[in-house]
Amino acid sequence: MQSENVKEYELIRAEMSTVKDCITKYIGFVLGGSGVAVYGIAGMGKNSDNHSSMSTFEMVIVCFAISIIIHFVLLVLFYKFHSHNRFAGYCKLLNHERYELAQSKEDFSFFAWEVLVDKLRSWDTRPELLNNIQDINIKDMNISKLKNLLEKMHEARKENFVKSFVKRFTFLMSVISGKGEFRSWAFPPLVVAMFSFLSFGFFIAGNIFFIKLIRGNPATLIPLFGTIILVTLFFAQVGMWYHYIGKLHALMEGSTSIHSFFLKFMPVRALFLKKHGITPEYLATEIDDL
Repeated sequence: MQSENVKEYELIRAEMSTVKDCITKYIGFVLGGSGVAVYGIAGMGKNSDNHSSMSTFEMVIVCFAISIIIHFVLLVLFYKFHSHNRFAGYCKLLNHERYELAQSKEDFSFFAWEVLVDKLRSWDTRPELLNNIQDINIKDMNISKLKNLLEKMHEARKENFVKSFVKRFTFLMSVISGKGEFRSWAFPPLVVAMFSFLSFGFFIAGNIFFIKLIRGNPATLIPLFGTIILVTLFFAQVGMWYHYIGKLHALMEGSTSIHSFFLKFMPVRALFLKKHGITPEYLATEIDDL
């Protein structure tokens, strides 16, 4: 790594540590809150002898509410996981980067993170910008192979629904069973497996309490409206988990893995350096082995 990169590397590593701390705190909040919720539901159950319908209804609401809250927290965690992988991919790039500065640029230094993230977002939303890769100059690298690899990352997002659903469901089962082998940061699968148990656990408990409520009030409109709500919540759960598993697969093996960000940052940083008259070299990039 060049001395000019060290400052930027240290700042990015500090930001990545902050993201990890946030993830740990969010997980602690969910685990602690779930424990308190289970204790509270148990307390409601003890009081159900005197106010059976009301207590059961409250338990239904609490279970479904917690299940939804867990989904919201998981959405935030996926954002944090994405940020972590982006930071880690950029740090990996800086570790592999070598270049020589002209004597007139010995005092040259820069912090390119914000500029490159903005450029990377443009490339993600507009794949045609990948054509600009042909304009970069990276020492001892096959640019055509790099471009083909990045194009495959975009094509992987276009799978049909059935094929994608089967792949994602199989991936989730491997995560929950602990049999999955991943090439990226192995923490997100553990978190998703844990949150899936909690979310489905509270959702199933809510269904059990609701069935009990229906049996106690068969002559009311509760069975009709309750069934509509349950069906809606069920399909909402399926849709959200389909979305989450897709995000998890992308984090571990797809376009948002650490190695993918390493590869995607490479051309945008090389173009940035080229504008400053610098020709970079990236060691052990595995591009030529593909």
